[in-house]
Amino acid sequence: MGARKSRGAVEWHVPGRKTPIAYSTTATSNLIGMLAADGLTFEQAHAAINYDDEAKAILTLYIERGHGETVMTEFGVRA
Repeated sequence: MGARKSRGAVEWHVPGRKTPIAYSTTATSNLIGMLAADGLTFEQAHAAINYDDEAKAILTLYIERGHGETVMTEFGVRA
């Protein structure tokens, strides 16, 4: 039996859903976590990121699901 292929070091979830909406590297998770520690919403963090396309893609998924105005720490995002 083969081992399941890893999709990423970090899984990203939304409330009420067991399966992850995205996977990322630890570095991307740390970047988003630092922005969450500043009390930013998903939209504010998306606007603050200039160079990490993976982080922007993850935040876009949350925004598309209607969580753009939600402070990231409410979803358990932390550094």
